[in-house]
Amino acid sequence: MKLLGVVGDPIAHSLSPELFDYLFKALSLSCRYDPYRITPNGLAEFVQTSRMGGLLGFNVTIPHKERIVPLLDEIADGAERLGAVNTVVNRDGHLIGHNTDLGGFLAPLRERAVDLADEHAVVLGAGGAARAVVHGLSSLDVAQVTLANRTLDRAEALAQVLKSDANVDACALGDPTLPEALSTAGLLVNATSVGMQPHDGVSPLGASDALHGDLIVYDLVYRPLRTKLLAQAESQGATAIDGLEMLIGQAVASLQLWLPDAPSVSTSLKADLRGYLRHKLLDETRVAD
Repeated sequence: MKLLGVVGDPIAHSLSPELFDYLFKALSLSCRYDPYRITPNGLAEFVQTSRMGGLLGFNVTIPHKERIVPLLDEIADGAERLGAVNTVVNRDGHLIGHNTDLGGFLAPLRERAVDLADEHAVVLGAGGAARAVVHGLSSLDVAQVTLANRTLDRAEALAQVLKSDANVDACALGDPTLPEALSTAGLLVNATSVGMQPHDGVSPLGASDALHGDLIVYDLVYRPLRTKLLAQAESQGATAIDGLEMLIGQAVASLQLWLPDAPSVSTSLKADLRGYLRHKLLDETRVAD
């Protein structure tokens, strides 16, 4: 039995254990995937314990993606470039940090053949997820990226770091220039945790007036499946993409890193998994209502 897991705080909301259990059964893999709620103060001890404790690897989520970097033995190129790790591989006590968020983020855009060349994109947030998003957008030849964050200083700092990858400017979420940026944008990405359970019903945007029918709104939050932001988007005729699609994309990439000899995840299996998880999330919403 190969042991895997996910570390974060909070962690009860994570859908990853059920996602991987589905994949393990479908691929006939003898694996177990557990959630670990670890506070920032306990992260170093967890990493050291996992090194010798039999874990083949683990995923990393909020708030540890950046904090864990100096605690690992090796950082793969992609994770080093992003300054954040979401997947750790244990090779006989040698811990290697990877980042599969970028590929996971791009997957639904590529599946839809979305053309963002020379477009303007707005990204909400200034953490590790936002950094991965901007790197991904640069590979799609986006002309301009506006980073909007609750605290302007952090958005400006990230924009400075990313200036070699894309033409990036920064503003605060409440800045009056943000609606203008949205009115000309082809893509809006929410890379914050605003709207995630148990604080669902909240949107990172105040009003939805700046959203429009030519806009794609991509919310990386997947619990709830239909966030307040996505509801706002649909009410304005925008195309909505939920965070479940990125979750599946990055999870499949993580599995390939942990078990490179495992059977590949086919397109049809991804579709079955997406349907299974969507039904689960929608059932949760009905129970809550």
